[in-house]
Amino acid sequence: MLKILIITSGAVQNMLLFPLSKILNNKYNFQSNVMNINKLTNLNKISSYFINIRLFKPIKYYWEYSNILRYLKILKPDIVITGFHFGKPFIEACKRLDIKKVLWDMDGICYYDRYIFEEFKDYDFIFTASKLSEKIFNKQGVKSRWLPLAFDPDIFKPLHYKKKLDIFFAGSNLPNRINNYRKYLIPLIDKYGHKLYLAGFGWRKTNVVNNCKYLGEIPYKFLNILYNLSKINLNILRDDVTNDYLAINSRFFEILGSGSFQISSEIKGIHELFEINKEIVIAQSREEMLELVEYYLNNEEERLKIANRGYEKAIKYHTIEKRAEVISKIIIRI
Repeated sequence: MLKILIITSGAVQNMLLFPLSKILNNKYNFQSNVMNINKLTNLNKISSYFINIRLFKPIKYYWEYSNILRYLKILKPDIVITGFHFGKPFIEACKRLDIKKVLWDMDGICYYDRYIFEEFKDYDFIFTASKLSEKIFNKQGVKSRWLPLAFDPDIFKPLHYKKKLDIFFAGSNLPNRINNYRKYLIPLIDKYGHKLYLAGFGWRKTNVVNNCKYLGEIPYKFLNILYNLSKINLNILRDDVTNDYLAINSRFFEILGSGSFQISSEIKGIHELFEINKEIVIAQSREEMLELVEYYLNNEEERLKIANRGYEKAIKYHTIEKRAEVISKIIIRI
């Protein structure tokens, strides 16, 4: 029986990699376990702070490498699957123990600094959520395949609630999203004020929270309720995927999986997967976002039809079980 260790580090990865592990065990008879990278490296917030000081970089490398190596020796997996590139200490520890390394790159290569591109060559296989990344990886000689993100239907599903919120957006306020927020989100807040509900990390110290209805940081598992309560859910992607191709974030699939209506910022190539204005709605400019939100707030029947068609497509093709099917067929061959 193939032993697999799945390593995760954040909320989005948890929502996909934990159910992936369950499916690989129950449906494909692998023996898989999930571990958080912080446990694997044995770093807590305090030690991470001091060890990240430039002077201690060599110490950090040795610390991480030693702890990863120790845990891998105990767990003895045949394959390690990660949802993020955890750097050279992780790669070297796997190499030393002759463990196969598989990356499900959930952010796309544009997310990473160029100086670490060479490290991707050490993976035995890379699944990537970006078509552009797949092209770059293959050019580097890395075996890779485009595998979009997905949703877990045990968490994101239709609840058929009465729509009590006009507009809802869940997303963290991070530097790599500022331009798209200025383009798509801020104009809506200026127009709709407290009719727009906002949730996420990093907004509390900004003026934005005074001009809309800020809900704070919502636990991931409760987002499905808010999606189902909202007439319009917004999906706004990171700035660095603007020139990418079919780089789709998890929120896009989760809103569809909840059976709710969404308007998304531009996703190049999305027409290959979904019919625009029939299954999904896309805004390509500030003006179009404002027009679409106003139109669909006043056209409930059309809004519901699009949400239903989007859900049917998502539940058929874009669940984590569908992704597990692809992953299982490849990992048994590497």
